Amino acid sequence: MVPGESGRLFVTTSGGLIHIIQDGALLPAPFLDLSGDVSQMEGIPSLAFPPDYATNGRFFIIHKDASDFSHLLEFAVSADPDLADPSSAVEVIAPFLQPGLAHNWNCIKFGPDGMLYMSTGDGGGYHGSPPDSGPSQDLSSTQGKILRLDMSLPAPHIPSDNPFVG
Repeated sequence: MVPGESGRLFVTTSGGLIHIIQDGALLPAPFLDLSGDVSQMEGIPSLAFPPDYATNGRFFIIHKDASDFSHLLEFAVSADPDLADPSSAVEVIAPFLQPGLAHNWNCIKFGPDGMLYMSTGDGGGYHGSPPDSGPSQDLSSTQGKILRLDMSLPAPHIPSDNPFVG
C-alpha cells in the first residue's frame, strides 16, 4: 500500500503487471505493464513506495529480465494516479547478471529511516539444491546482502554512514 493512503492495494504479478485493487475491485487497466521486459518465471517480485510518494510520485520495483539480469528501477506515476509512466524508468543499480535461477534480488522495502532496503540473494540453490554461501561470506560481493540505499542522494545512493563506503 501507498504510505498514508487507504483503499488502494497494489499487486505485482509473475506476468510483469502491477494491478490496483481499489475498495475491493480490480481496476480494468494495469498500473504498470512490463510484461514484455520481465522474466515470465519471476515477473515483478517487489514494489516499494517511499514515505514521500504522495508528494513526488516516485516508486521502485525489482525484476529479472529474460536474459537473467536483475534490475532495480525507479518509476514515476503519470498525471492519472492509477497509471504509472512507463517512459519514466530509471535504472537505479546497473543490471546484474544472476548466476543461478534462484536466490536473486527479490525484496525491496522502505525502512522507518526512509532508506530503501534491498535483499540481493546469494544466487545459488534451486529446487532443493544447497545454496552457494560463498558470495554471502565475501564482503567484496553485493550478493547475499541487504543493501541500504538513500534515494535522496545522487547515484549510487550510498549513505555516508555506510561502513563500506569507498
